Amino acid sequence: DDVYDDYVVESRAFVKEIYIRWKKDLMELPVYKDLGRLCKNIRILDFRSDTMLYHEDGTKDRCVIVYDILTILAKELDGPDVLKPIENNYYNFIDPSGEGDVGEQLKYFFASNTLPSDCKTVKIIKCIQQEMIFPGVKVLRDRIYGSFPYKDVKGTWEILIEIASDSVTVVHTKWEQSHSPDPSEFFKFQWELRLKFGRPFEATVNIVDYEICPQFPKDQETKLKKLMQPFFSSTVEYLRVWKKPLNEVNLHRDLPILSQNLVIYSDAGDLLYEQKDVMSCEKMKEVLSTLAYYVQPDLVAIIDSDYSNHVKHDSDLPSQLEKFLNDCIPPNSHLAGLLKCLTKDIVTPAVNKMRSAFYSNIPFKDQGSWDIHMTIDYS
Repeated sequence: DDVYDDYVVESRAFVKEIYIRWKKDLMELPVYKDLGRLCKNIRILDFRSDTMLYHEDGTKDRCVIVYDILTILAKELDGPDVLKPIENNYYNFIDPSGEGDVGEQLKYFFASNTLPSDCKTVKIIKCIQQEMIFPGVKVLRDRIYGSFPYKDVKGTWEILIEIASDSVTVVHTKWEQSHSPDPSEFFKFQWELRLKFGRPFEATVNIVDYEICPQFPKDQETKLKKLMQPFFSSTVEYLRVWKKPLNEVNLHRDLPILSQNLVIYSDAGDLLYEQKDVMSCEKMKEVLSTLAYYVQPDLVAIIDSDYSNHVKHDSDLPSQLEKFLNDCIPPNSHLAGLLKCLTKDIVTPAVNKMRSAFYSNIPFKDQGSWDIHMTIDYS
């Protein structure tokens, strides 16, 4: 219950505004309108067991989806005293055939006091509505929109409810894009608003992904990124590198160098693999087969059968490896995703951050040593 007490709220104005809105009574908020409208884009994740409790499969009517969401939240957060009344009363107010306005029907269901105002389910669904995201969205808009106008991308609003042992977090994500579709003016970004009900209450708004068209003028790109920078999540620049297609990263050049000092552990800390030798054709095959074995075993046979047809001698390993990777490793495979983390480009954001933080006062340089320690949960 401590999770849902009155919270110590941060001093930032938008956090206070969110908290004030959240404290309103359920019937004062447009939850009845927005829950039915947004329900198809809601997922519920149990962090305690790493289990997706709910993800709409596209086959159900909105009235059924809302019922599923309410009963799952009640079961996980409140127990039988809240769950049973929902099960008994929901379809007294909601047409199970899906006919009629689900929002209006939910309005009468919420007004029936079937859900206690102080139950945890109510405290979470109060976050699923337009008013809750407005303060965070406004912070972004006040900083960026005046110089680079943008609009929301229809159909991209998604909501994730994360249930942990000591907190519940409601995560809103949505894409925005420039008004103009002209390549010289086009950009888009995805923001994330996280509302964490723990000790204390936390609300953060970040830009977690973005794209800027190559034709966008470089001086304008620099200005736009400077405006977005304060909102960048800690992972956004790494994600931009990682999202590149396999044939656009320098994996063929970097992998033979970086995998010379590669160590792989299980999540329990057991040593699974260690490579400390000068790279050769056969050693490279061993590294690729080992990684495939742990993350995508079905590709081991492909590596065993096709590698030698592409990579035949040590003298020109990078160019031979490039052809093998492009021809034989599926671009959207788990193995491709892992391999893109084994390039020099993936660490560039971290190096740039260190350089901007203290290089001017404490100059440093690369000493040529590079080790990779990898932990894999393959249970």
